This record gives sequence, C-alpha cells and structure tokens, in this order.
Amino acid sequence: AQGNLKAMTNLGKLYAGGWKEGADYVKAAEWFAKAAQYGEGDAQFDLAILYELGQGVSRNPVEAYKWYMIAGKGGDHKAALRASTLATQINPEALAAADAAIAEFTPQAAVQAANEVPRLSG
Repeated sequence: AQGNLKAMTNLGKLYAGGWKEGADYVKAAEWFAKAAQYGEGDAQFDLAILYELGQGVSRNPVEAYKWYMIAGKGGDHKAALRASTLATQINPEALAAADAAIAEFTPQAAVQAANEVPRLSG
C-alpha cells in the first residue's frame, strides 16, 4: 500500500501459488502489473509468464512478448531469450506494434521512501 516494489512483487508471487489455500492468478497478475509499471524486473518477467500461459489474464503472446522484452532490456537474459522465442510466433504487424509499445515504455516513478533499505545501526 505504501509503494514498495518488492512487496508488490512478493504479493504477486504469493497469489501465484505461495498460499496453502492455492493460487489466485487474477490477484497475482494485478500485483505483478502494478510493480511492472514501476520498472520492477521480476514482476515484469512474472507478468509475462501469466500472459504467455493465460493465467489470471487472457492468453496474449504479444503482451507476454512485450513484458519479456521490457524485462530483458533491464538485464534479465532469460526474459530476452523467451521474448526472442515468442517473436517467431507473432505476426509482423502485432510484433511491430509491440516493439513500438516497448520503445515508449517509461517506468512510473516509485515512492523513494517506500523502497529505501534502512541502515542497521551498530
């Protein structure tokens, strides 16, 4: 609620299967999407997986490709590899539109105070 990106991502991971009651992929997708918009790479990768598999969101290889590419640009080599594999399965027009969306993507500014790691004294 305060804007901590790791907390958002971890909530997504819990909803994706970390609860003993089972998974809620809709809520997982919501939390991953929130963190992904702020540039959180793990959330971008996990959101891409949900789009690729159609869990919690409609299956959408183009949207999966977009989030894998964005995570890949942030340094996630597995995401970049997965994006290149998906690119072969997407028609050229949709691929061009996704590439334009990737080029335009700018992460939202995160709440700095919520994401700072406090120093331990001693």
